Amino acid sequence: IDMEPVESSAQLLNPSPLVQTSVFRLRWFVLFQFCALSFSNAMQWITYAPISAMTIIEFGTTLTKINLMSMIYMILYIPFSFPSSWILDRLGLRKGLICGAFLNIVGAWLRYGGALSHNFTLAFIGQSFAGLAQAFILQTPPKIAGNWFADSERAKATSIGALANQLGIAFGFLISPVIATKSFSGLFLFQAILVTLILVMIAIGIRDKPIAPPSMSAQLPTMKTKAALVSLIRNRNYILLWFSYGIGVGAFYAVSTLLGQTLELYGYTEQESGLYGFLMTLSGMVAMLMAGIVGDRYRKYRILILIALIGTLASQIAFLLSLGRHAALILIACLSLGYFVSAIIPLSLEASVDSTFPAPEALTAGVVMTSPQIFGIIFIVSFGTLIEKSREAMGANGILAGFLAASVILMFFYRDTFSRERTVQVAIT
Repeated sequence: IDMEPVESSAQLLNPSPLVQTSVFRLRWFVLFQFCALSFSNAMQWITYAPISAMTIIEFGTTLTKINLMSMIYMILYIPFSFPSSWILDRLGLRKGLICGAFLNIVGAWLRYGGALSHNFTLAFIGQSFAGLAQAFILQTPPKIAGNWFADSERAKATSIGALANQLGIAFGFLISPVIATKSFSGLFLFQAILVTLILVMIAIGIRDKPIAPPSMSAQLPTMKTKAALVSLIRNRNYILLWFSYGIGVGAFYAVSTLLGQTLELYGYTEQESGLYGFLMTLSGMVAMLMAGIVGDRYRKYRILILIALIGTLASQIAFLLSLGRHAALILIACLSLGYFVSAIIPLSLEASVDSTFPAPEALTAGVVMTSPQIFGIIFIVSFGTLIEKSREAMGANGILAGFLAASVILMFFYRDTFSRERTVQVAIT
């Protein structure tokens, strides 16, 4: 693999041991390997949502337990994001991603065994292993961006890394109903084979960092874990971002998980719900790419996240009002919701690192990623139960819109601090 630098610079005017930086073509292969892992893990997360009715029959279980298949990812991420972030920051990217890929493959084969034997417990254990793998994935894009990419590429790299997760969700929405209607166990066999190939690729090809740093901030030492956690708790901007980001993305987790359940009330089939979820996530992928480009160019995280949150709120209201009306209105609302909420993810991950440096990237992103897991669990349990008991979805989606309005208000009080840039300036003077 080519390890020759394709770009080298002596940045700023002051010569310093921190100045010489290089980026390597290998950075794109490292990012691709991570994207493949993230894609496969997200695909496993959403598998059951578009085929909930079929899954209930196959396992002879309840809708509440099927929704738990999605929530277990969120539940496990909260406590395990801390040790996984420590592994990624202290033991390195390679060991962390191999751990994640190994857990992913164990989960996939157990899920296949559960589907083959119609054993819900075995399938749930497999889903739990895949959920543990997620703890090595969600917070990693800023770590890869910091280790391998130049300052001018960091937001794009983070966006691409986050986009892979959305692509996995989109693919899961689309392919689950298509394959499962022909062979329920065949769907899980396909996924197990795919994640096995990905583990082999990562074990052979992933590397921690290049032989020369890509930026000046990549050369600076980061805080120890305990000191970094204390600094995060005391950081007002970080706390505001934690709540605002968590509500916005947690709402998307709830809408994605409950989409099949919601649309079924209005006469839509599982194939149609899967298609809507796929298109919703596909529009989000476009937004992620654009967010990365705009974020790298302007670095005005507060205003960009605010725009995305306001768009998410407006889209949720449109989705609420479109229920029971023409299918085209629901589709437009889903496309808009997926677009705006997905833009929040890479922008918030970069903002979290930028406002807390020199705290380690994986720890900073890992802690902020616990927020949508917590809110996602609350929303899915509360609104899933409400929809199931009331047999209507207007009330649940209306309350969700209220929470999104609160996230917009919180973001108004956030301020960009550019801690990473200021730390570098201090280091070179």
